[in-house]
Amino acid sequence: MENEIRKLKEIFPFEYAKGDKIFTVNFISLNEDIHYSMICKNTDKFYRLEDAFYDKFPEYKNCSNFYLIHDKIIDKYNNLESNNINDNDIIVVKPKINNGK
Repeated sequence: MENEIRKLKEIFPFEYAKGDKIFTVNFISLNEDIHYSMICKNTDKFYRLEDAFYDKFPEYKNCSNFYLIHDKIIDKYNNLESNNINDNDIIVVKPKINNGK
């Protein structure tokens, strides 16, 4: 039983608790060179998704990025539910390059 639990934890990158909803969100860059789906929970803080995005696309890490959902800036310290982010929503990545680079 413990071995099965360990295997499941390796597959799913997060803990699941009562009231959690699992869904996907889609990151799209302004120039549309990025189309990336991510599994998440309604209780995840947005910065967890941001960190996972940077792991996949490190070239965006050195930018001051804004993330938009329904034309509103996402508060990365709030959870997805508080940011009104739902299943299959599209999150637009708007990079602003630091120091004019």
